[in-house]
Amino acid sequence: MDLVVVHGGAITKRYYEPLAKRLAGRVNVHLYNRRGREEAGPRPPGYTIDDEIADLAAVLERTGARSVLGHSFGGLVVMRAALELPLDAIVLYDGTVNVDNVFPVRSGHSEALTGPDRV
Repeated sequence: MDLVVVHGGAITKRYYEPLAKRLAGRVNVHLYNRRGREEAGPRPPGYTIDDEIADLAAVLERTGARSVLGHSFGGLVVMRAALELPLDAIVLYDGTVNVDNVFPVRSGHSEALTGPDRV
């Protein structure tokens, strides 16, 4: 199984290296830095959650993974990505809560993630 980890806002992929080592041999954990962190390069002006989804899609395509773990703001990215990308499984860890639509995501994401064809 391949798993991509989408990190939160105040950390980098290094935070998840111990997890990747622990799961080695059972799960291929793919870590990447979101834009604005370390070698990932800067976020351009106007960078949005749609750009985050496009970056995640590129990582999924390159790795072949269809399972994603999102932590903190990465959880919000993963929830939104689940509406648009062919994912088999998502794991949310301490995901960001979108109060008063502070981080604009499409309405209906909760229903889409919990509908009759989702477990």
